[in-house]
Amino acid sequence: MKNIQIIETVTFRAITGTDPQTIATASDGLTPFAARQKGFVSRHVSLGEDGVWLDHVHWADMDSVTMRHDTLMSAQAA
Repeated sequence: MKNIQIIETVTFRAITGTDPQTIATASDGLTPFAARQKGFVSRHVSLGEDGVWLDHVHWADMDSVTMRHDTLMSAQAA
């Protein structure tokens, strides 16, 4: 089980009337933070025809996901 990698998937809808480019730009702003985290592999954000956004983050392992979550919560509290 040493080669298990994690795909973190988040789905969301924007507030009605929000320009998709605004969401895409804001989302792109989070990528550098994620890329600095240990175990980050890649990130892809897309918008479906149904208006649902998909945010897929590929991590090297579960420890990296847990560490990133703790780092993010600390950063938001500051």
